[in-house]
Formats: sequence, structure tokens, C-alpha cells
Amino acid sequence: MKSDRKWSKLLLDRPGILLSVRGEGEIFYRNDILEINPGEAVAYSALPKHLFHAVSEWECYWCHLPEEFLAELTSCPENTHVPGVWLVHFGQQSHERILAEFRECYLLYLESKEQFAPGISGLLKVILRRMVNELNISERENALSQVFEPLLQELNPPWKKLDLTELARMCKMSRATFFRHFREFYGCTPIQYRDNILIFHAKHLLVYSALRITEISDRMGFPDQFYFCKFFRAKTGCSPSRFRMQMRNMKTAFGCDDEE
Repeated sequence: MKSDRKWSKLLLDRPGILLSVRGEGEIFYRNDILEINPGEAVAYSALPKHLFHAVSEWECYWCHLPEEFLAELTSCPENTHVPGVWLVHFGQQSHERILAEFRECYLLYLESKEQFAPGISGLLKVILRRMVNELNISERENALSQVFEPLLQELNPPWKKLDLTELARMCKMSRATFFRHFREFYGCTPIQYRDNILIFHAKHLLVYSALRITEISDRMGFPDQFYFCKFFRAKTGCSPSRFRMQMRNMKTAFGCDDEE
């Protein structure tokens, strides 16, 4: 968005979520103004009717939300001085991952609106869950965060062999306690967390590298290309080669620049 461009929430009568990528913007209601910086996500309710303002050249992703998506978020206290607005600053790793997924969903939208709807719905639920976790973090959860944060380095790069017993030992927990706390805190099992990272890395290499599929399979630690293709298809619904072709065709058709 160019600076000084504004639009009225009168035209946007649904709640929404905005992810700021670069540049600066503002969201305001009457005399209450909230500055939005890169790496920050904002969720807002349908009322009051907010205005948005690009302070500088502002790149952001913005989507409507179904009303029911905000149910969990509205149970959290608003953490800004602008009514009906929640803000969370994501760390670099989380922000880059969300951004990549937003862009992937946008490419799917350009190809097929039918494919776009379920993809973006799942993504928005994940982002909102992360925001709720940040807003509702308790002393106990903060303690768990301190325990799990170094552990995530063991899951990334994800092609390292995952030994749940060893990970539990690192956290000074039994295997069952570790599994339960991890699932409560991240909303998924350690294996699901690792698999999500695997898929993210695989998609990035398929779209933004010239590596052959067998080379990607080797780099990511799969025993062979067949197992990698089977894993990728189970998680995404299509083969690695088909995914690569679809994404590259869309990038070419719509003039999207490559990124590393």
C-alpha cells in the first residue's frame, strides 16, 4: 500500500487478521492509533469500524475471518488501546514461516479459489492459535516455553532422527509427561511438529531451488526418493513433482520473484 492510502471498515463488515511484512502502518479508531511494525500480526473484530493507514510503503497480508474464528481470541483481554484489536509480535522464525505459507495460499488462490478456502482457513487457525498462546501465556506456560525453546533446535533441521525418550530426558520429564506438555503447549505432537517443518523445508526447496527430487530427498535424510514422495503426498495431497510444477507455473504466470 502506498503511504496516505486509507480505507474504511464500513466496507469491511467482518473481523480480520493482518500480517505486517515490511514498512509501517497504523490501525485506528477515532483518536486511538496503533502503530504496526514488520513481524506483527493484528486481529480485529467487526466493531468498532476501524481505519487503516500506510505510514510508509507498507507490505502486509490481510484476510477476512469468519466470526466464529475469533471466539477463542475474544476470551483474551485486548492488549492494545484501540478497541477491538489484539496485537502480537512474532519472532523471526515464526514470522518467516507464516509469511511463506501466506504466499503459498495466495498462489493457490490465483489458481483456484476452491483450493484457496480450506488452505487459508487452516493457516488462519494456526496463526490465531499462536496469538492466543502469546496473549494467554501464564507463568507455568512461560516456564514450559523456557524448557521447550532450546529443544526446538533439536527438531530443526528436522531431518535429524527424532528420539522422544532422549528429548524427554533433555527436558527432565518422563516420556509421557513430555508428550502431554508438548501437545498442550504447541497443539500437536513432537512428531507432527517435526513433520510440519519437514514439509515447509521440502516445499521451499522444490520451489526455490534447482535440486532434483532425489537430491532433496537425500538432503532431508529420507532413506530413498520413494519414501520422500510417499511422505510428501500423504501430507499435501500431491506429489513433489506436481507441486513444483504448479508453483513454478503460477510464479511465472503472475510474475512472482524467486526468493531464497
